[in-house]
Amino acid sequence: MQIDIQQIEQIFLRTTELIPEIYLCGLYLVVLIAGFFRRSSAYIVELTVIGVVIHILVLFFFFVPSAEGGLWQVDAISQFAKVFMSVALLLAIILFRKNSSLAEEYYSLLIAILLGAQLLTMARHFLIMFIAVELISLSSYGLVFFRFRAEATASAIRYLIFGGASSAISLYGISLIYGINGTFFWHQIDVSVVPKNAAIAICFLALASLFFKISLFPFHVWVSDVYQQLPLQVLAFLSVVPKIAAGVALYQFSKHIPPAISIFLLGSVALLSMLVGNLGALSQKGMRKLFAFSSIAHAGFLIVAIIPRTISGVHAFLFYGIVYALMNYAFVWILDWQESLTEDDSLTFWRGIGNIQPFVGIEVTTLMISLVGLPITAGFTTKLLAFSALWEYYELEKHVFLIVVLIVGLLNALISLFYYLKIPYLMYFQKHTTANYLSFARSIVLTVLIFPLLVLFFFPNVILNFLFVLIK
Repeated sequence: MQIDIQQIEQIFLRTTELIPEIYLCGLYLVVLIAGFFRRSSAYIVELTVIGVVIHILVLFFFFVPSAEGGLWQVDAISQFAKVFMSVALLLAIILFRKNSSLAEEYYSLLIAILLGAQLLTMARHFLIMFIAVELISLSSYGLVFFRFRAEATASAIRYLIFGGASSAISLYGISLIYGINGTFFWHQIDVSVVPKNAAIAICFLALASLFFKISLFPFHVWVSDVYQQLPLQVLAFLSVVPKIAAGVALYQFSKHIPPAISIFLLGSVALLSMLVGNLGALSQKGMRKLFAFSSIAHAGFLIVAIIPRTISGVHAFLFYGIVYALMNYAFVWILDWQESLTEDDSLTFWRGIGNIQPFVGIEVTTLMISLVGLPITAGFTTKLLAFSALWEYYELEKHVFLIVVLIVGLLNALISLFYYLKIPYLMYFQKHTTANYLSFARSIVLTVLIFPLLVLFFFPNVILNFLFVLIK
């Protein structure tokens, strides 16, 4: 493959578009080096928080939209995703800093994951996609390894093996696409030159690493094991940010392949992920395992919004991402409370809590109802928007598989009732064995996280109108 000098010159000319990412590289080095000279978690946390706040300001002041056709593209979708992911990191650090025993190096790895996620949202070339995914993956492996416990080490090794396998599969698929089209640029790809089934298989292989980051079937097997070992701060962050970044990349890639191929490919992984996640969650007796399997199911629902490849689908995806982040952070917050009082994460902890603390019972019940996707919570609005975009796309394409995905998605929402509502059942219909009281400060934070779930049900246009103006 010849080196294109003009292309290299073009990359250097476009470096102004990467000012936020260049800043993140600098912040990563500053936090890492500061950790060597001053072994103080509090100091590193403050440094990271200040650095991320400055980064968010940089994103606002250095938004340089770029034209299509390069290795990357900065557009309204990627910019919104970058700001959203940066805020998600900021919240994760602030919310869970008091009960965190993270090593100083953890924070530099979190910044590296954010850097990889931002690059992934801008990717328009397989090289950028692969570098971004590997940056996220390698940093994630380190976060699990840093626990220095036998269980965490075993989980990290399995995580590394699955991640390495997905990367190898992805490279193989990418090489096949290059063999067919002679290019790594997404806008130059034409998989229609091969039979439909072969094109589906090739695209599936090429996107394996993205499916792994979103925890989609069949690259989901690491989730329950890894989520069991992660510190809560990292759990909250990793349950949201890689999904959003990889979801944006999937949307951008799917625009360049024929509709019949993207419908079957994304529809199949979404459908199977919802089924595997929801059915797996039914038998779980621990909060972390329940959270892990439900995140697989939610990954499937997120992809439902991407299948249409329309602006309404993008709006639904990003709205879902915001609500999903609020729900996940609230879930991890109540898990943090539980683990601060007990040595395990058993669901039996919740027995009778609704009777001894009625307000907490209402808050947790509201959260579970939102995770199911029932009125009067924003969880209902997210699924309504995703399925509405899917139905509109069906009316346009008339592809019967879209109806299959829609029906199975609705059935999976019903299945999730049976495990999410276990907790309200235990809170109100089981007698409490120990007096577990949520402190006033914790209750206030939980209210701040859950109240928007009610507001966004009645006033979703608070976010949607902004998305309509930003992303056209």
